[in-house]
Amino acid sequence: MAAYLGLTLTVVRDGRDPWQVFDDQSYLGNSRVAPCTLHLKIKPCRQWLTAHAPPDASVLYVGLDADPTARRPDADRGTAIVRGWLPWTVRFPLLEEEHPQTKAQLLAESRARGIEPPAMYADGFPHANCGGACVRGGAAAWRRLLAVHPDRFAHAEEREQHLRSRLGDVAILRRTRGRVARPFTLAELRAEAEEAKAPPQFRPDPSGL
Repeated sequence: MAAYLGLTLTVVRDGRDPWQVFDDQSYLGNSRVAPCTLHLKIKPCRQWLTAHAPPDASVLYVGLDADPTARRPDADRGTAIVRGWLPWTVRFPLLEEEHPQTKAQLLAESRARGIEPPAMYADGFPHANCGGACVRGGAAAWRRLLAVHPDRFAHAEEREQHLRSRLGDVAILRRTRGRVARPFTLAELRAEAEEAKAPPQFRPDPSGL
């Protein structure tokens, strides 16, 4: 990307990973509340912008897309993002296209321009967040991570269990049965996935035939 744009990219970082943030905040991130977004993305970026990018001379470009096949359109998030990044001006180039493209089309265009997308897309993930171990992902995303990167899943499972030992019955995921929601741990998800792959057990015919 840097070579394509002819620019030197500036990387800003907090220095922690999401699990360290959860430990520090005594809160396990999930699809509803993810403190990692605030502490690892928003705060470092705002600090850098405040020091280096005067609002009256800067525009923030955000990569929300208008994929017509998406279940939850990115456009619904635009208003909140504009409000959250005041006083800077925010633009969404992909939302402004006259003929919106699907995510697959955008990735194909990226490759055609010589920009190889992150490997997570080739692994079947809809986003390239946290190596697939994004707490905002649902059960399907975590099953995918277990299938293609079991080592990363195992690390996330261990970290979730560590936080459960500190915080009680919490989990990244939730499961609803009979209108009652409860924490659904990564260990439970893995056990279900392993059971589904196991061959059926032999059961002798009680008639003896």
